[in-house]
Amino acid sequence: MKKRNVRLLLMPTMLILISSIPSFAAEQDMAVINAQKYGILTLLPPLVAIILAFITKNVIVSLVIGVMSGGFLLNLNGINIFSALFNAF
Repeated sequence: MKKRNVRLLLMPTMLILISSIPSFAAEQDMAVINAQKYGILTLLPPLVAIILAFITKNVIVSLVIGVMSGGFLLNLNGINIFSALFNAF
């Protein structure tokens, strides 16, 4: 009986998630804008995560630092580095 209840809850949830995917597809333009704005620096966060994963052998921490470096790049406005670090966190 529990499996049936889980299925009844899971099926509408999956339907809602699948139907909302096209609304997220409109965000592709933001990726293109960021790629044009930052150029080759867009490769920095994945490279940081991959290199740290090999060096430290701790994938989770490496991915978190990679995401933080991407957030830092997105929030970097001018010369205010501390504000960018705070906003990236």
